[in-house]
Amino acid sequence: MLRLYKDEQATEEITELAPDLLRGAVAVGEDLTVETKRWIKSDDGTLTYENVGITSTEDPPPGAVEVTITFALDNGGSPDAYAASQELPDGDFDQAYPVWVRAQSIDVQAAFARTDFKYKITQEEYVANP
Repeated sequence: MLRLYKDEQATEEITELAPDLLRGAVAVGEDLTVETKRWIKSDDGTLTYENVGITSTEDPPPGAVEVTITFALDNGGSPDAYAASQELPDGDFDQAYPVWVRAQSIDVQAAFARTDFKYKITQEEYVANP
């Protein structure tokens, strides 16, 4: 299965019990944009993956500050074009694969914290060398 991590070494998995943390500062009335790199890695070296995608499945609580989550593929250490979901190349994901996550909130009026961001990785798993 493919898993999402905060670090390139794939030691800090993002889960419901250990959610992602995106921090940023902005003046009142300004727009907030936070970009960070995350990594996708397989937990099983005998598998390969096709039709891999990542998207956000957040369901904010009532009254929560609106935040838009988008994703970009890595382009030499910088984010490529952001979109609500991204398709990743087929492969074994034995090495951590970088993907950028961007959080945006418009016209921020006060400090806020959201811990309800959830990401969904879709994939088709196959035995690598049957």
